[in-house]
Amino acid sequence: MRSSIVILFLAFFTNLDGQALKGRVLDKSDNTPIADVQIKLIGKSASTKTNADGDFDLFISLGYPCLVEFSRSGYQTHVLNLAEQPEEEIKLLLASLEIKEAPSVLKDLNTYDVKSVDSKPIYPGCELKGTESDKFDCFQVAVAKYISDNTNYPKAAKKKKLEEVVIVGFEINFDGKVTGVEILRGRYDELNSEAMRVVWSLPIMTPAKKNGENVKMSYQVPVQFSLK
Repeated sequence: MRSSIVILFLAFFTNLDGQALKGRVLDKSDNTPIADVQIKLIGKSASTKTNADGDFDLFISLGYPCLVEFSRSGYQTHVLNLAEQPEEEIKLLLASLEIKEAPSVLKDLNTYDVKSVDSKPIYPGCELKGTESDKFDCFQVAVAKYISDNTNYPKAAKKKKLEEVVIVGFEINFDGKVTGVEILRGRYDELNSEAMRVVWSLPIMTPAKKNGENVKMSYQVPVQFSLK
């Protein structure tokens, strides 16, 4: 059975301290409202839930870019990546990633570290490297370059002169998509939020393998914020 969430509309209302994100969450299959969807601002403690009509109201205080996560049991989690302030009122139709039918063969649901897999993930463009070692070296360089090229220093952090190397953990899923992003080390909400955003945005990769099957692999990266 397939389940997905549709976010029907979002509206932003500005005040002196931040913005209120309002909207409604519906079931994609029949457009009925979904209650008790957990909605949280990633990298910040702010969170809320949808009411019986599927409506929600979430206060956003950090500015842009930011990540908002929608999750509920029975539905696939969806992360909304807001790179910049939208118009005052916008309408979006956002469906979650498709949940695949349960396979007939039991899938290995464990998460492995980089030393425990038979073949490591392959970053797009690294497929033509000769050996497994060369491909993983290419993976490491490409991931670091992507993060360096796509990280935006938050204005609020610059104003406060915040500097830090944030350590972000994540998993590369069975389908090669990034999931399970979390802060392993980081003191500042402004920097943590941006570090998570850029890691969430990593491209789809060839997943790791163990015993001939795709498996989840954990990995961690540093995201550097320096004003020098």
